[in-house]
Amino acid sequence: MRPAAPDGGLDALLADPRLWRGAGGPTPRSSIPSGHAALDRALGGGWPRGVVCELTLAQAGCGELGLLLPVLRQLAGRSAWIAPPHLPHPPALAAAGIALTQLLLIEAPDRAQAQWAAEQSLRSGACAAVLLWLPSISARAVRRLQLAAAASGSFMALLLPPDGIPANSPAALRVQLAPAPQGIAVHVHKRPGGWPAAPLVVEYPSGVVAGPVSAGVGARGAAGRG
Repeated sequence: MRPAAPDGGLDALLADPRLWRGAGGPTPRSSIPSGHAALDRALGGGWPRGVVCELTLAQAGCGELGLLLPVLRQLAGRSAWIAPPHLPHPPALAAAGIALTQLLLIEAPDRAQAQWAAEQSLRSGACAAVLLWLPSISARAVRRLQLAAAASGSFMALLLPPDGIPANSPAALRVQLAPAPQGIAVHVHKRPGGWPAAPLVVEYPSGVVAGPVSAGVGARGAAGRG
């Protein structure tokens, strides 16, 4: 016996954010220029809104913030940073063009509460961007974040170590990051509506904040990383 078709038929099924199509699928509602033409091409037009952007970090502070700062500068609205591994250094971020009055830093005592805070930040509609650092996450939790991001249209970055990513992650965008001379090595393993892209190195101009820094690191020290 054939299962009943979902309400709305095939069109409703293809519009479901839980379904990922390798090519030819619907594009994200909008994308944000990365500030690097080659990276935009690898991402399929820029950083997508309304999906989970899963960033696998070879090490914390390998250059992830340097990669995301151009995105955060372009977004009008509050940016929630949840459970970063180090305390961000406000003077360095201000020097990089981040509006500190729009930065919301959320500390969470455990992984479950960090995930909850990210989901609620997305569903509230009050945050233009949500950045979530975790040691690990389940595929089910990623799926919940994916649905919340789709509902809000916000930019959602999930930052994980290599051993923390779930098998068969449902994240719409999956990117591996590693330090490289003068910048960061980027490998797009999965992207919305397209196939994986060839690895590339994104070079940073001098003075960029490359990763989260401790409160004791001055702006010059922060700018010199990555």
